[in-house]
Amino acid sequence: MVVGEISNNTPENLRFIKVTVNFFNGSGQLLIRAFSYTFLSELPAY
Repeated sequence: MVVGEISNNTPENLRFIKVTVNFFNGSGQLLIRAFSYTFLSELPAY
């Protein structure tokens, strides 16, 4: 599980926000890339 925070620093509300996470080993080799969408239907402008 990955827990984090996103913010919208644009002047417009955003929808369908895709979050991508890359996992690397200690040598810097990419192990896996995963993505998901936020539970929010709309992220208000900040």
